[in-house]
Amino acid sequence: MEAASHKITAGQQISTGQKRVLMSRPLPHLSSVRCFLKVLQYIQPFVFSKNFRNAGPAFLSFLLILIMSSAVAVAQTSAERPNAVMIIDASRSMWGQIDGVNKIVSVHRAIGDVVVPYNKRMDLGLVAYGHRKSSGCNDIEVLSPLTALDASKYQKLVKSIKPKGSTPIASALNRAATTLQKVKGPATILLVSDGLDNCRGNPCEVARSLKSKYSNLKIDVVAFDRQEQEKLKSLSCVASETGGTFQSAVNESQLKSAVKNSLDAQFLLTSVTQPQTVRQQPETTASQTWQPVTSNQEQQVARKDAITGFETQTRAGVQEPARKPAKPGQKDTTQLRLQALVIEGGRPIKSGLIWRIFSGSPDSKGRYTLLSTHRDAQPDLNLKPGNYLVNAAYGRAYLTQKVTVEKNKPFAETFVLNSGGLRLNSVLANGQRVSANSVTYTIYSDERDQFGNRKRILGGARPNLIIRLNAGIYHVVSRYGDANAIVSSDVTVEPGKLTEATVNHSGAKVTFKLVFKPGGEAIANTQWSIMTPQGDVIKESAGALPTHILAAGSYHVLARHNGQNYKREFNVVAGSNSNIEVVVQ
Repeated sequence: MEAASHKITAGQQISTGQKRVLMSRPLPHLSSVRCFLKVLQYIQPFVFSKNFRNAGPAFLSFLLILIMSSAVAVAQTSAERPNAVMIIDASRSMWGQIDGVNKIVSVHRAIGDVVVPYNKRMDLGLVAYGHRKSSGCNDIEVLSPLTALDASKYQKLVKSIKPKGSTPIASALNRAATTLQKVKGPATILLVSDGLDNCRGNPCEVARSLKSKYSNLKIDVVAFDRQEQEKLKSLSCVASETGGTFQSAVNESQLKSAVKNSLDAQFLLTSVTQPQTVRQQPETTASQTWQPVTSNQEQQVARKDAITGFETQTRAGVQEPARKPAKPGQKDTTQLRLQALVIEGGRPIKSGLIWRIFSGSPDSKGRYTLLSTHRDAQPDLNLKPGNYLVNAAYGRAYLTQKVTVEKNKPFAETFVLNSGGLRLNSVLANGQRVSANSVTYTIYSDERDQFGNRKRILGGARPNLIIRLNAGIYHVVSRYGDANAIVSSDVTVEPGKLTEATVNHSGAKVTFKLVFKPGGEAIANTQWSIMTPQGDVIKESAGALPTHILAAGSYHVLARHNGQNYKREFNVVAGSNSNIEVVVQ
């Protein structure tokens, strides 16, 4: 793959459009428990009658098989239910209001409504933090273990949550994961929060660690606040590290939709192991068992895949399993073989592909039903005659085509993705490379909607990772630090090539302290506001020695202590770190 190099220097911040998530409503499951109970109800009078003792061996054998089949169905029901655990933020800030309603009240109502359709159809746990103490980073409680959802009881538990204390998100993620340790198959942790961890935890590191231990875990995040959406985007790494979704909700309706999207997605993850209308071929590269990953190399590969979707690599010293032949087709089905190319005339892609088969026509609500998912690079499918939509995803590159299957006419379909790779890095004005932990990239489409917003393709990406994208123009926003050191520009990804773009940042680290005299000790319990010369607030923080990364330019800083304000002007020079003292006068 050829490589193209670009440098990005132009700087401006853009507004972000919301990412719409399209999910199919899960199909209702038949209750095998009810079936089993019905069987017992009808045979009980006969078992205790004189006719039972006179029954022949053949009939008794049939009766035994009927009872055992019903019992097996009961056991299977629990194993096939989707698994998820919800974490609810009950910190003090949840008493804040949106549209005149306390956020915690909106949580009570939204989740209470959402869980009703899933009653007895999934296993759902509940964890809350900050609901028992006015402060304390160990205030985390499992209100409900992972068990079959009783919607009525779950609603009461959620409604009992009253905000009081802190926000120990990292610890809550670890606690929620313990409730999923015995789960086989996919599992989801859904975090609903209106703030960041204030207990010195690192939720992103915890998410990365959990993903390395449990390969089938994903964490979805719903950021529920109207005023702090920009700040809450830092939680997107929790989702990206595990292959989950990050959704913003600025009102009760959006909160309800976001929670529903997450639970619907868990149904899809669970149902693809046994599709309703298409027989899925055995997976050769992905395990569906909740097992710890022990190899350091495997941990690194899993982390890269979660962020970029880059192709899966085979473990060192382990040969990739040979491709299994397709199973004989069912009656009235036709065999379809799928393969994908990066560019026209290229070689078939050998790994890292995800194929999704959808119904060929929408339902009454305009949605296409997901029939099956396959991770073989070249799957052989047995499909009934008809029309289908087939989606091939390779990282963030994808292609959806309509496929028509005719009776008794086996055929192969080739998807040309027309994709390339993008690798981003950042350097400072002095040529020093920016630390990977200090910079993140958000990639947007080049097109804008009627409101001037771009579609967000990927958020929270880190330097030096190859991101697979469809060929085209993309808008890249690079954020250095937590303030206004932001650079954005357009980058062109060419088919079959690796584009390497270097972002030149002009920011520098600035440390502030309030002192009684020049060179004195920093005064604790100080609040800080960093502003432009025009008075626009850029960053607010608290502490004796806060440090922020600011873009080059002129600023005012306001320090507040014991009800008094102290102000100073200062300049930031590109690539030159500095200490700014504000003297009490």
